[in-house]
Amino acid sequence: MLKKYSRLQIFIIILLLISLLAQGLVGIISNSITWDERCYVGGGKAVFSTGYMRYMSLLDHPPLSSYINSIFLLPIKFDSGIWNYNECWDMGYAVLFNSGYNADTILFLSRLPFIFLSIILAIYVLNWATELYGKKSGLLALFFYSFNPSVIAYSGLATSDFTASAMIFIATYYFWKLIKRPSSKNLILTGFFFSLALLSKTTAILLIPLFIIIGSTAVYKKEYNLKLKTLIKNLIVEGILNGTTDTA
Repeated sequence: MLKKYSRLQIFIIILLLISLLAQGLVGIISNSITWDERCYVGGGKAVFSTGYMRYMSLLDHPPLSSYINSIFLLPIKFDSGIWNYNECWDMGYAVLFNSGYNADTILFLSRLPFIFLSIILAIYVLNWATELYGKKSGLLALFFYSFNPSVIAYSGLATSDFTASAMIFIATYYFWKLIKRPSSKNLILTGFFFSLALLSKTTAILLIPLFIIIGSTAVYKKEYNLKLKTLIKNLIVEGILNGTTDTA
């Protein structure tokens, strides 16, 4: 991907990504726990440890963010009694303060995966802006992303908001590529990230009308030689793929 950029541009990209990483790490270390994080921390670890899927946090929200925030908690052994709480607030409190481990360490490990997710999203922002408007615009977009207060704040929280934003953005990017260059690869990637978006937050359902509007607009304006028949076929396949994935 970086082959298209000059050495100076590559240096700037790396510098911006390091800056984004540093800001994120400072934030997750220095910021205290937020009100709703307690309902997410340890949720994925609880499912992996017990196989029980009806915890309150998973009934209120899709599970992907809970799985992500538990990635670095998986090697840690917790007392099985912690998972007896059904209320996410009680279980999160127990994981943080009654597990025998340092609460700051548990919170740091729960937030850390979202910093790496922020780096992944930054690369997609760079790539999409470059494809749309050129390399200089891509660098400018990455610059604004890297110092965006909302990005820095929400990518440092173990909640569902940033996960949903990232998956919605990436799914839309691949749908745009599917319109521009229809292929099995772009179709599968659109469906894959659309599924991850739906597994992040229920508001991702808005991608369905969004895809219809974007696709219909492209057909109406005759962009990329997209035919209505091709659009309808792709939307039907996406629906089948996501229905199969979400059911599984």
